[in-house]
Amino acid sequence: LASAWLEPERHPLIPLHLATLLARLSAQKRQPRTPPQPASADATLLARLNRHLLRRLNQPLAIGDVAAALGMSESHLRARFRAATGESLGKHLRTLRLQRAASLLHTTGLPVTEIAEMCGFESLYAFSRAFKADRKLSPRAYRNHWRRFASLPPGAE
Repeated sequence: LASAWLEPERHPLIPLHLATLLARLSAQKRQPRTPPQPASADATLLARLNRHLLRRLNQPLAIGDVAAALGMSESHLRARFRAATGESLGKHLRTLRLQRAASLLHTTGLPVTEIAEMCGFESLYAFSRAFKADRKLSPRAYRNHWRRFASLPPGAE
């Protein structure tokens, strides 16, 4: 939108669309602000858990060790996590690892093997299989996709 706004001759209807959008937004009834609610025990646990996991993504992590670091049993941690999020703790950890790997693939030139190690995968094979299952592309294909996307001239997307 910003590039279209700066080039109105190429996109003559953008100012009209933006004006319409702003008019609709200003016409909507404003909702009264609700005061922030105190953090629930689950939100506090999730924040502590994510801090712990993010600091150790490059290491093999046993859920029992994570639970001990948070001062609870493994089964209690798994149950609270599933009740709060609806997903398994193992899947959450894998998602965090894969998000970090995807970020490293398109922001660095590090070898794929090194990225796999940095994200806590025990082998390149395990990393590639998990990455492809999650992103539908191999790590190398994903990196190449982002390189092509980044090299497009402005306005060519």
